Amino acid sequence: VGSGRPVGYGGETGIFAPWIAKSKDEGKTWEVFYPDLSGDNACDALVIHPDNPNVVYAGMEGAVLKTIDGGETWSKTALANTPVYFYGLALDSGEPNHIFAGGTIANPNTWALWESFDGGAKWQEIPAPNGVSENRGIRSIVADREQEGVIYIATFGHGVWKYQSSPTGVRNPPDNTLPQGFALSQNAPNPFARNKVHETIIRYSIPSSQHLKVEIFDLLGKHVATLVDRVQASGEYVARWNGKDVAGRIVPSGVYFYRLVAGGHTMATRKMILLHTK
Repeated sequence: VGSGRPVGYGGETGIFAPWIAKSKDEGKTWEVFYPDLSGDNACDALVIHPDNPNVVYAGMEGAVLKTIDGGETWSKTALANTPVYFYGLALDSGEPNHIFAGGTIANPNTWALWESFDGGAKWQEIPAPNGVSENRGIRSIVADREQEGVIYIATFGHGVWKYQSSPTGVRNPPDNTLPQGFALSQNAPNPFARNKVHETIIRYSIPSSQHLKVEIFDLLGKHVATLVDRVQASGEYVARWNGKDVAGRIVPSGVYFYRLVAGGHTMATRKMILLHTK
């Protein structure tokens, strides 16, 4: 208030229908919108794009909505049809297309947190850190105004937590949060000089039968290749990368990240360097 920017509030009517209100004059007058959502629903969180006030995200019961025309029309982002009450939304202070959405899954009251680097087109789940009980959901999220990629997460009865996102969109949890038995080794050789060797080797181990993925991303967080995507029993494994993307094209020299994903959760991430030398 006082900035001249639009402000908004959300809630639900007496018949459990969601509504979202917008004011362009610092609260003197309001325009109300009713997103078309079936069933009992409510708007529990709102964030407005700092550079384009016509772009707004709304946290609902079961979905995150987005409007690009100031609220005239609303559509579901890719994070929809989930049993989550989205109580918290935040935009990265350094990159407003980087969105965090969190809330709780009722019965039990379970942690639920995601982030998107492309305005809601794709989302990746952020698991609860060690020390947060699975039956402690998220009440609200606030972005740090001074540090890019940093948010503060208030939980139901388990304190406030700080989360630092990776600028590439590939989360690398601290070593002490890795489940016992998961391991992801540094690739060899590294740097990987493709003109001298045809592939680099990535070794990893898992403690129990899991649906595993080993994926490669570039420095901007763009998916490059998936080396493993299948159920594997406990044990030690080797993945190999030949320096090509999913279309079979040789990728440029540069820094790349590879990550180990188990059961939909990122277990570990490492960095490698690919070189094309004469």
